[in-house]
Amino acid sequence: MPTPAKELHKELRYGNVNAHRYFDCPYYQKCLEEAVRKYWVSFSCRNCPEFKKYKKTQGAIKQR
Repeated sequence: MPTPAKELHKELRYGNVNAHRYFDCPYYQKCLEEAVRKYWVSFSCRNCPEFKKYKKTQGAIKQR
């Protein structure tokens, strides 16, 4: 499993969710379950290698 989600100490605003989460990640459900199990207020995927790959792909698509 890649780097686990990073705990955030305040809720993400609705407009910031896509900048912090990769919903189609194969590990998203596990990270979400970890956040719930540990009673995190919120979490970010930004430090995960899967998220970084996803963002690079998104950037490549936008440049076309």
